[in-house]
Amino acid sequence: MKFKKIHLVLFVFALLPFLNIIYLGDYCFGVANLLIITGLTIVFVIAFLVITFYDLYNLSIKKLRFNFVPLLIVFIFSVSLFIGIKYQGKFLFKNQQISFKNEVGAEVTSRVILFTDKTFEVKQALKNEVCTKKGTYYIKNDSLFLNKKDKSFKDLIFDSIYYFDKTQNLLIPNNRKLIRYEVEK
Repeated sequence: MKFKKIHLVLFVFALLPFLNIIYLGDYCFGVANLLIITGLTIVFVIAFLVITFYDLYNLSIKKLRFNFVPLLIVFIFSVSLFIGIKYQGKFLFKNQQISFKNEVGAEVTSRVILFTDKTFEVKQALKNEVCTKKGTYYIKNDSLFLNKKDKSFKDLIFDSIYYFDKTQNLLIPNNRKLIRYEVEK
């Protein structure tokens, strides 16, 4: 099996869909991202077919050996894409400490998830997408302080400081106009 320059092109096409699956900061994932991933996957399949037919042509005319590198790239791509889409937004390497939930409207749900490594995620599920905001937190007395990674705009969904009411199991925001969260069971 010889790795050629054309296989590098196939490898690059295989990496492109993962730019819409793997996020390090705040992000939104929805139907538009799935359409982009589908389009990039189609481009990858077309590149794979062209390379495979070229290899088959060389096999029949020039009596060269068949190169299995594209098949290996397709196998790794397929498994990675399946796992990436199936577990998109899941917490594979984190342990969830506690979760709070609130249904903002009929089609909107908001969750605050605290992890044992002192990080948090706020997930807001809208009609066609799920938006995630990340950061760190600390607890002092009965207050929860959220330090957002993206501080460039004022958020209208969740506050940075919450009071935890143990009798009602509620997170009450410092800004009374924002929504309250209940402990998720």
